Amino acid sequence: MKFYTFKMKTTGKEELAIGCACNEDRLYPLSQFDMHFADMTDLISRITPAELQILKIASQKEDGLRFVPKADTIACAPIISPRQDVICLGINYMAHAEELGLPLVVTCDAHYLNHSDQDAHEVLLCIGTAANLSETNRMTLKDYDLHVISAQEIVERWGKTCPEAVLNTKRIAERCDVDLQLGRILIPKFPVPDGEDEKTYLDKLVFQVLVYRY
Repeated sequence: MKFYTFKMKTTGKEELAIGCACNEDRLYPLSQFDMHFADMTDLISRITPAELQILKIASQKEDGLRFVPKADTIACAPIISPRQDVICLGINYMAHAEELGLPLVVTCDAHYLNHSDQDAHEVLLCIGTAANLSETNRMTLKDYDLHVISAQEIVERWGKTCPEAVLNTKRIAERCDVDLQLGRILIPKFPVPDGEDEKTYLDKLVFQVLVYRY
């Protein structure tokens, strides 16, 4: 599944759609899924994992979906997906940045530290969505690279395609001064009622909810 931005020849209005590998001549507008985004930036910043899963399942079926032939569109460009490691994504956005004199930067959507943590993250998603790993239609992010990507990999991936974006990111990094204290638990302190410590109060809250839910 790929995301696209396009304009209809008849109206010139910019719209967003998904495309399917099984039929590359068709675009399926997001509006039919009751998903309304102003533009690519809005989509990238607001689309949820649940909405991505809905679109992924729909792209595998296609039957009954409203589509637009690519031949009826102009300025059709793919949005890089699911990898979201540049703020201004897609051919059109790089062109807009140049036109408006806005700098591009590279970044990553990181949910866990190493790629090897992906399975543990899938378990966490199952816990959060009350699903089982064996379910085929559960929410999953296994198609995404959501580990912390090294600077070397970023340079290798974007250094030739968009070197200025890499340099802009380096300029931002050089302006940051962050001291991360590693090797110890960094859990914030929460106020608790008199006579309780954090553990006893957490135990009490957990058992109260257990009675309610189960």
